[in-house]
Amino acid sequence: MQRRAHELADDYYAVGAEINHFSELMKATEIPQISNLYRHLSELVVRNGDLTLHQGELMNESMSNWFKYQREESVSMKEAWWLVREANKRYKAQKEELVNNKQRLFKRRNVHEWGCPPDKIRDAMDSMNDAEKAFEFMLPNSTRQVNYLDEEAAFFTAQVFKEVRRTTVLNYSMARENFVDMGEQMHRHYHDLT
Repeated sequence: MQRRAHELADDYYAVGAEINHFSELMKATEIPQISNLYRHLSELVVRNGDLTLHQGELMNESMSNWFKYQREESVSMKEAWWLVREANKRYKAQKEELVNNKQRLFKRRNVHEWGCPPDKIRDAMDSMNDAEKAFEFMLPNSTRQVNYLDEEAAFFTAQVFKEVRRTTVLNYSMARENFVDMGEQMHRHYHDLT
């Protein structure tokens, strides 16, 4: 942006110089008003070049620093969301495997393979015709592990969501301050030139 502002300012300066040259040529007509008109026009064009140059530099400085910060922050956010995705992926894979194992065990109809504690065997046998109830008794250790993975994924998701909200609010305040300051500087510079 700054390079293009410099190029545009150079164009303004070149046009201003040409108009100023034309103003000098008009002095030969001995009509001071026409010479003054072109001289003022030249100054206006040169001031536009100054304004363009200053605004390009200001925009480049303000915007590049801000977006550099945003780019660096986004790396951390991507890493955090990767943790969330991986935790959810682990949970879903383990849950799917657990459901498949429970379905396989339900079809085999052998309560002793279910891994339930001895004091629950009688209740488990009573659930032989109800898959949903039977699943509650099957593979308690694996079920606890899957529940833990579910809680872990929910925790990561909630934490990342809270952090994203916190940083978004903070970033809004910082961006607002940065860009209001930039706007005020542009406004001051514009009025200094006029």
